Amino acid sequence: MCLDPDERIGPMLEPGERLVAIRRSAVAYRDETLESVATPPVVVDLYVTSRRLVLAGPDLIIFDLAALDEAVVSHERLLIVLRDGVGLVIEVGQPRLLRVEIAAARAAQR
Repeated sequence: MCLDPDERIGPMLEPGERLVAIRRSAVAYRDETLESVATPPVVVDLYVTSRRLVLAGPDLIIFDLAALDEAVVSHERLLIVLRDGVGLVIEVGQPRLLRVEIAAARAAQR
C-alpha cells in the first residue's frame, strides 16, 4: 500500500521511492550505545518510505531501511536497533503495525 506524500516528505522522495506510512506527533529519542543516557525526546512526524525511515522534527533525521538490524515492540514503544549499534526508540500508537509496515518495506527492497 502506498500513500500520497504530503508537502513535507514529497520533495524528499527520490525517483521510484514510495511513501508507506506516516505517524504524526511520534516521540523519538536516540541512544548511541543502548547503555548510555538517551538523548532528550523530540516530537516528530515519522515517515516510512520504501527505502528510508524519516523523522521530521526540529531536525531532519534519516535512516536507510537497509541500516536497520532489529525492531522490537514494548508497550507503546518501538525499539529500532541499527547495524552500527545505535538504538532509536519511537513512542507511537499502534507500534506493532508500524513494525509490520517497516518490515514490509524492507522485504520489498530485497
